[in-house]
Amino acid sequence: MREKSWLKQYPNSVSKEIEIPKITMNDILQESAQKIPENEAIVFYHKRISYKELVGLAYVFSSALQSNGVQKGDRVAIMLPNCPQ
Repeated sequence: MREKSWLKQYPNSVSKEIEIPKITMNDILQESAQKIPENEAIVFYHKRISYKELVGLAYVFSSALQSNGVQKGDRVAIMLPNCPQ
Protein backbone atom coordinates (compact mmCIF):
# COMPACT_ATOMS: atom_id res chain seq x y z
CA MET A 1 0.00 0.00 0.00
CA ARG A 2 1.25 3.49 -0.85
CA GLU A 3 2.20 5.63 2.10
CA LYS A 4 0.01 8.66 2.54
CA SER A 5 2.16 11.73 1.86
CA TRP A 6 0.66 13.81 4.68
CA LEU A 7 1.88 11.31 7.28
CA LYS A 8 5.42 12.63 6.75
CA GLN A 9 4.28 15.90 8.32
CA TYR A 10 3.10 14.25 11.54
CA PRO A 11 5.42 14.56 14.55
CA ASN A 12 6.72 11.23 15.84
CA SER A 13 4.52 11.62 18.92
CA VAL A 14 1.34 11.46 16.78
CA SER A 15 0.07 7.99 15.94
CA LYS A 16 -0.32 7.26 12.25
CA GLU A 17 -3.07 4.74 12.94
CA ILE A 18 -6.38 5.23 14.71
CA GLU A 19 -8.68 2.57 16.08
CA ILE A 20 -12.27 3.19 15.10
CA PRO A 21 -14.77 1.69 17.55
CA LYS A 22 -17.49 -0.53 16.07
CA ILE A 23 -20.39 1.33 17.68
CA THR A 24 -23.11 3.54 16.23
CA MET A 25 -23.40 7.30 16.52
CA ASN A 26 -26.49 6.68 18.64
CA ASP A 27 -24.41 4.60 21.06
CA ILE A 28 -21.81 7.37 21.28
CA LEU A 29 -24.50 10.00 21.93
CA GLN A 30 -26.25 7.86 24.55
CA GLU A 31 -22.95 7.18 26.34
CA SER A 32 -22.05 10.87 26.35
CA ALA A 33 -25.50 11.82 27.66
CA GLN A 34 -25.10 9.32 30.51
CA LYS A 35 -21.54 10.29 31.44
CA ILE A 36 -21.63 14.06 30.90
CA PRO A 37 -25.29 15.11 30.49
CA GLU A 38 -24.78 18.79 31.26
CA ASN A 39 -21.72 19.27 29.05
CA GLU A 40 -22.18 21.16 25.81
CA ALA A 41 -22.64 18.94 22.77
CA ILE A 42 -23.32 21.79 20.35
CA VAL A 43 -22.42 25.48 20.49
CA PHE A 44 -23.66 27.61 17.61
CA TYR A 45 -23.33 31.36 18.05
CA HIS A 46 -25.16 31.90 21.37
CA LYS A 47 -27.17 28.66 21.25
CA ARG A 48 -25.85 25.93 23.55
CA ILE A 49 -27.25 22.40 23.62
CA SER A 50 -26.18 19.88 26.26
CA TYR A 51 -25.84 16.16 25.59
CA LYS A 52 -28.98 15.59 27.67
CA GLU A 53 -30.94 18.08 25.52
CA LEU A 54 -29.51 16.64 22.31
CA VAL A 55 -30.66 13.12 23.19
CA GLY A 56 -34.13 14.51 23.94
CA LEU A 57 -34.21 16.31 20.59
CA ALA A 58 -33.09 13.12 18.83
CA TYR A 59 -36.00 11.25 20.48
CA VAL A 60 -38.45 13.93 19.36
CA PHE A 61 -37.12 13.71 15.81
CA SER A 62 -37.24 9.90 15.74
CA SER A 63 -40.82 9.99 17.04
CA ALA A 64 -41.75 12.40 14.24
CA LEU A 65 -40.22 10.04 11.68
CA GLN A 66 -42.16 7.09 13.14
CA SER A 67 -45.36 9.14 13.08
CA ASN A 68 -44.77 9.63 9.37
CA GLY A 69 -44.46 5.91 8.71
CA VAL A 70 -40.70 5.37 8.95
CA GLN A 71 -39.99 1.94 10.43
CA LYS A 72 -36.92 0.18 11.79
CA GLY A 73 -34.64 -0.75 8.89
CA ASP A 74 -35.90 2.05 6.62
CA ARG A 75 -33.30 4.41 5.23
CA VAL A 76 -33.75 8.14 5.57
CA ALA A 77 -31.70 10.87 3.93
CA ILE A 78 -31.65 14.25 5.61
CA MET A 79 -30.27 17.41 4.01
CA LEU A 80 -30.00 20.27 6.49
CA PRO A 81 -27.99 23.46 6.84
CA ASN A 82 -25.12 23.40 9.32
CA CYS A 83 -27.03 24.92 12.25
CA PRO A 84 -28.89 23.49 15.26
CA GLN A 85 -32.37 24.61 14.15
